[in-house]
Order: sequence, then C-alpha cells, then structure tokens
Amino acid sequence: MEVRDLLEDRVLHTIRTDTVQIKKIAYTPTGKGLISLDERGNLATWNLADRSVQLRDQVDILPSPLIAYTPETSFLLGFGMSFVFHAQDHSAAASPRYSRPSIITPAVAYGFSGQIQASVTADHFSKGGWHFANQIRYVNNNRSYFFGLGHHAQRSNRTIYHNNVFSLAGSVTKGIGDRFFAGVGYQIRYDSSLDFDASAPLPIPDNNGGLLAGIGPVLQFDTRNDLLFPTKGYYVDLSFTRFGSWLKSDYGFSDVRIDYRGFHALPILTTGTTLAVQALYHGTMDGEAPFYQLPYLSADRILRGVWRNLYIDRQAVALQAELRSNFSNIDPRYGYVLFAGAGDVAPNFFKGYTPDIVGVFGMGYRQQVIPKRKLQSRIDVSYTTKGDFGIFGGLGLSF
Repeated sequence: MEVRDLLEDRVLHTIRTDTVQIKKIAYTPTGKGLISLDERGNLATWNLADRSVQLRDQVDILPSPLIAYTPETSFLLGFGMSFVFHAQDHSAAASPRYSRPSIITPAVAYGFSGQIQASVTADHFSKGGWHFANQIRYVNNNRSYFFGLGHHAQRSNRTIYHNNVFSLAGSVTKGIGDRFFAGVGYQIRYDSSLDFDASAPLPIPDNNGGLLAGIGPVLQFDTRNDLLFPTKGYYVDLSFTRFGSWLKSDYGFSDVRIDYRGFHALPILTTGTTLAVQALYHGTMDGEAPFYQLPYLSADRILRGVWRNLYIDRQAVALQAELRSNFSNIDPRYGYVLFAGAGDVAPNFFKGYTPDIVGVFGMGYRQQVIPKRKLQSRIDVSYTTKGDFGIFGGLGLSF
C-alpha cells in the first residue's frame, strides 16, 4: 500500500503486509504514524520515520496494447509486455550516477495489410555504469511504398513492394564521469528480395535486398534528471557506423547521426509542464546505401504523420518541439501534449541545396501506467503541411 502526495505526484510511504489485506488506514493523532486494520481484525501501527519499510518493488510488469495507423500498414494492432527493473536505492553497491531503470519489452503486432511484426527491445543499465541498448526485430511480409528519391518523390507515383526483414541493432557504452558515455554501436540487417508491383509508374531501384553489417563508435552526453520522464537536462547522441565487405556486408558506406534533445520545465499550466525539443541530423556518405537504408523523415524517427519512404535521400535534418502537461494538479496521471516539427532531405545540405520543407503538427493523450515512475502510455494524432495524416500509440515518451 502506498501513501501518495497527489499534488506533487510522489510516494510518501510504502507499507507491506505480506498476504494480509488492509481494510482501513488512518494517521495517528500526532500525524507521525499510521494505524491500519487488516481483514483479520488485527490493528497495527506504522512509524513513518522508519524508512526501512519503504523499499521499492524490484520489477514492474506492464501489459501494453499497440495501436497505430500508417498508410503502409493500414491499422496495426498488437500487444507487448514491458518488464521495468528498478535500481535499488538502498543498495550501497549502486552508484547514484547510474541509478536508472532497465526495460525489456517483447512485442508482436499484426497489420491489416498482412504484416506480422515481432520484436524484443532491451535497455539495461548496470551498477558499474555500463549501458546495453539492443533491439532484435523481424517483419514478415513487410509492405512499403517507394516514391522515388529526394524532392522528386511524389505520392501519386508510389509503387508497393513486399519483402521480409530481420534486423539487430544496438550499442554498448560505459559511463565516463557523471555525464558521458562512450562505446560501440552496431547494426545487422537482412532483407529478402524486394517484390515490386509490376505496374510501377517510376524506375525501380535495385531489388536484390541482401545483408547490411556495420560497426562504429558512439558518444553520449546525458544530464537528464529522469530517464522515463525528464523535465530538465540535455541528451546528445553522436554515432558513426561503417558498413563494409570486411563485415560480410553486401553494401559499403558510412552512416553519421547527431541526435540532440533538451528538456525545460515551464512555470505555466500545471505542475510538471515541460517543453521538450529535439534536433536530428542523419547522413550517409563514402559509398552507396540501398534506398531503404537512406536517411528519412517518418513517424518512428521524428516527424509523426509522414509516410515512411516519402522523404528519403543521402541526408536528412529535422526539428520538433513538444509541450507536455497534465489536465490538472489534482490527478496528474492524465495529461496531453501539443507538438510541431519540420524537416527536409537532400543529397547534400552543404552544396546546391534547395529547400522543400515539410511541417507536422498535432496533439496527443497521455496516461501514467506507473504513476510513481511517471511511465506513460500515449496516443497521438498528427497532420502534415502536405496533407498526410497519422495515428500512433505506444509506451513511453515519443522522445
């Protein structure tokens, strides 16, 4: 049983009674303790100054329904199970610098156009400062559109293709000091041959599929005050990945990513209102990447509501902002977001660039599934300045 401060959304005290259910509870006249009555009629007093009874649960298990709509998949319905492992604050062996929850999420989903997706995502922080982030994913009958490349792409010229995709991506980093993580990132992906629509209205790219394998350094800077729901601080992720035949890859090229995120508490609306900002650069160079591995703008990247392959090229940049708040201070478990963003793609932003920026805006509903951790479920509705529409749901923040 938890005694909570609803205004500040925090747990004041936790009481454990094994298998006996508490029927009634009240403060003592002095306010320094609690009196409880269990189902067996036994009275008990609890000294609130004794912090030894306030141990957290080791693991939270969260069922998470998956709901999404994209033009490629139509409606996508699925189910996941998130296992959230909490650092034990009372353990002397745990460094407070790395006291962060670890999450493992297996999930499976079905798209109404015939896709089956299965994945396992793991994000683990060790006591010694090691961070292991990995995702393994398989998509059967992956259904996507090809629109062409760069600013020449048009929705009216799209063609459908199908294939199966297996991917394994992640990183292993080690904390250096209080804020820096450095390590190695990797990506392995195998695509079966791409089956394009025979009546394609535009030239078809290489449809052989094949193996992608790459590895390279990762550098992260993290000052966020909370991993699941940051209200202040910054996060920067820099990565360089080289794909090549020396790793048995069928393609050779370099991949560079810069991901910046900032979080700012605002003294408006309700307690905990936050402005979150993200800026992303993604570029490929020194070789030829298959079109499905080129930088892109899309819902799973940064711009909700954009078709997956509509904006792809050798380089992509995007910026988005999200206002996060609650409906009231009385019950902060329920909230909303307002968001907007913009992005563009080009062969080279530093040479002969002609802007053709796409914007996105929308709103979303949030509900805390673990109030004491502020872990949220979400569903968003978005529109773009070029007429695209999307509905997306999931567990955790969008960024």
